[in-house]
Amino acid sequence: MSSTSAGSRSATTSPPSWPSSDLPPWSISPTLRRRSTTRCRPSRPAAGGVDRLEGACREAGLGGIVAPNFSVGAVVMIRLAELAAPYFSAVEVIEMHHATKADAPSGTALATARRLGARGKFEYARPEKLTLDDVRGGEEGGVGIHSVRLPGLVADQEVIFGLTGQTLTITHRTTSREAFVPGVLLAIRRVTAEPRFYRALDELLGLA
Repeated sequence: MSSTSAGSRSATTSPPSWPSSDLPPWSISPTLRRRSTTRCRPSRPAAGGVDRLEGACREAGLGGIVAPNFSVGAVVMIRLAELAAPYFSAVEVIEMHHATKADAPSGTALATARRLGARGKFEYARPEKLTLDDVRGGEEGGVGIHSVRLPGLVADQEVIFGLTGQTLTITHRTTSREAFVPGVLLAIRRVTAEPRFYRALDELLGLA
């Protein structure tokens, strides 16, 4: 966690994977009491942890944001997938990241699966015989999730929908970490301009 001058009035949070368990064992309260800007990378905060963070920001009169991904393209990808979801019977998510990423699946993949699950009911194929353990990957609410970890990758994701005789693939590729800069700058400008708490970049882009 890092903080800047006390003149700033915001808290921005960029968890590597969200949502999952609970907030990690660090406290943001002292920073909020100083009314300073902080950018944190907690490990998979759950909705309850985010609720506490929002409450702390509100009490301190600060704006803030928690987002699973600050890439504008990734956020648009998820929204497009949500629009397609009601028209297909099955869907799987393939997320691809650099080999040193500590967790799997990514927070973006989990967020995608959960949002798609809220838009439709999907059939998850379960083969009768598996000749290799875990070869089908994971499953969240009927949505299959697969994690790829390779050198040379940054952060990519594919959402593949299936229906009789056809598929639809929505893909987002990240070629550089610079992809996160526009979203981060947008978040900083917005939360420093007004004491409001946001739970996704979608809200800043008018996609929520």
